[in-house]
Amino acid sequence: MTGPLRKLPDFLIIGAQKGGTSSLFHFIEQHPAVRVSIAKEIHYFDLNYRKGDYWYRGYFPYAWDRRITGEASPFYLFHPQVPARVRQDVPGAKIIILLRDPVERAFSHYRMNVKDGIETLSFEEALAAEELRIGGDVDQMEADARYTGRDYRHYSYIARGFYDDQLSRWLQYFPRDQMLLLKSEDLFANPAPIVQQAFTFLGMDPDAHIGYDGKNEGKPGNIRPETRARLRLTFAPHNANLMAILGPNFRWDDDPLRTSAAG
Repeated sequence: MTGPLRKLPDFLIIGAQKGGTSSLFHFIEQHPAVRVSIAKEIHYFDLNYRKGDYWYRGYFPYAWDRRITGEASPFYLFHPQVPARVRQDVPGAKIIILLRDPVERAFSHYRMNVKDGIETLSFEEALAAEELRIGGDVDQMEADARYTGRDYRHYSYIARGFYDDQLSRWLQYFPRDQMLLLKSEDLFANPAPIVQQAFTFLGMDPDAHIGYDGKNEGKPGNIRPETRARLRLTFAPHNANLMAILGPNFRWDDDPLRTSAAG
């Protein structure tokens, strides 16, 4: 009921899932010039859009609060209908994206699903089943804006790592200078300069004192070598497209393209 009195977000952390969004949100919320949403993942633009603007505003500060505000919902990057919705409702919002090595991201996603009781297959079996599992959801999401795509969310281990496709979709609606693209591994290894970069992007004092205890920090997974090699080949053309958009920093150590270039 207080929705009309509340503001909409100044920034969105839109993904990628298992890329450090929880840590970055935790760091940003400590800045004295920020008051974030009362829940980290509101999932308005993907799962709850039918609930309307006033429902969404209810998660944010009152309009007279001069601090900036925002939220982090990692499915936003991957959901095909979200960029147009964000453009329509909060066209001035600054967009922050974290991109993690897609192989490690996929395995971290898998381990989370196993822990949560969502996944019962082995990693290799889950990868083999992915296209069949999510294909119907993709078709239905395109046909019905209200369909939230449960299997598409849960079992998209490989598809979520096609960052070039997802970023290209967002660039249809937002200019590049309205987005901050960060590498997850940089945040995991040394968060301070990455967080300061985010503060500067958001127009805040980059030297504000905050604590850098991590949340859900990403760690390399124990993936079978043959599975890792197969995934590297799957992701290689998409990583090449991503580098064409963002530059050479967005590639990963054992990417076949990097290895061949070095040789």
